Amino acid sequence: MERSRGQLARVASVAIALSYALLTHLGNAAVAGQASTPLTIRLDLQPYEQITGATAGNLADGPYPALVIGTAIPPGRGRVHVLHGNGRQYDEVWVSTNDVGVFESATIRDVNNNKRSDLVTLWRGGQGGYLDVQIFEWEGSTYRKLWQLAGFEMGGQLTQGASLGIRRIDDFGNVELVVRAPSVRPGESTLGPVHHQVSIYRWNAAKRTFVLYTRFVETEKSYN
Repeated sequence: MERSRGQLARVASVAIALSYALLTHLGNAAVAGQASTPLTIRLDLQPYEQITGATAGNLADGPYPALVIGTAIPPGRGRVHVLHGNGRQYDEVWVSTNDVGVFESATIRDVNNNKRSDLVTLWRGGQGGYLDVQIFEWEGSTYRKLWQLAGFEMGGQLTQGASLGIRRIDDFGNVELVVRAPSVRPGESTLGPVHHQVSIYRWNAAKRTFVLYTRFVETEKSYN
């Protein structure tokens, strides 16, 4: 069956996104050296599903980097696709749907200090740009969700217009997740300088999840 122009456009978008991801992970020389051996990439997209981001990295401890492709599905959903390669082609091994946000970006980094990289995904939902963070880890046959940022709660976590930072806290490889968001009442403008709420999460080995370490509101107003 002949593909529609929309399907061909999505395939082209996949190729462009993955080219950038592979160049970033492997470097120009490595990709150029494999130029004579084209890779086949198999990815199924839903109607109107648009690619919004892609990255590559060692998620499954294999010889080839995993490919991560994030999408948006109107009016406000998104999916993350993970593909594994065997040297000749990449096949989709796992997909996760977010019903309240579209995919924004992904970072591949060990966040629970077990010497294995994790998949940190960022999503945006609603007109206020509410942040959702979902972290996944490969378990040998599938990806398991390690942690998800709690949604908006009055007096609790603020996520409208929030950003995520990951920073190292010691010489042993431990990190903390820093979520920073404008601290304003619902309906108030965030165009000018405002106070920001900072929530810091650290990994709890006993509970096998991130827990709130501290939360505070910055004393000085700022634009971002």
